[in-house]
Amino acid sequence: MVRDGLEPKEATRRVWLVDKLGLLVEGMPDLRDYQAPYARPASEVQGWADGNIDLLTTARHVRPTMLIGTSTTPGAFDKEVVTAMAEHVERPIIFPLSYPTEKVEAMPADLLARRHRADRQAP
Repeated sequence: MVRDGLEPKEATRRVWLVDKLGLLVEGMPDLRDYQAPYARPASEVQGWADGNIDLLTTARHVRPTMLIGTSTTPGAFDKEVVTAMAEHVERPIIFPLSYPTEKVEAMPADLLARRHRADRQAP
C-alpha cells in the first residue's frame, strides 16, 4: 500500500489484526511492541462486543476484502466468517497460510467448494 502511495500510518490503519485473544485494541494486556501500531483505539470498536472482539464480529463490522491466516487456529476461517465476508465482497481473497496443514485456518479445497455451492445457488 505504501508503494502505491499511501502514507505508512494510513496503510497500517487499513490492517485489522485478530490474534488468539481477539481484535488488537489499545490497552489490551500483553500487547507486544510490534502489535501496538495495529491496535485499534477502543473508541473505534466500542459496542462491538462485551470483552474481546472475535474474528466473526470483526469481519461483520470491518467488511474485509482479504483474510490472511497465520494464527495456527484450525477452522478459524469457518463458514460463518467466510459468509460474513462474502456478503459484501464478490471475490474475497482468503489465504490460510498456517503450517503444518493440521493447523491451517481453512482448507483451500473447502473454501473453493463453498464458493462453487454459492455460485450454483445464486439466482
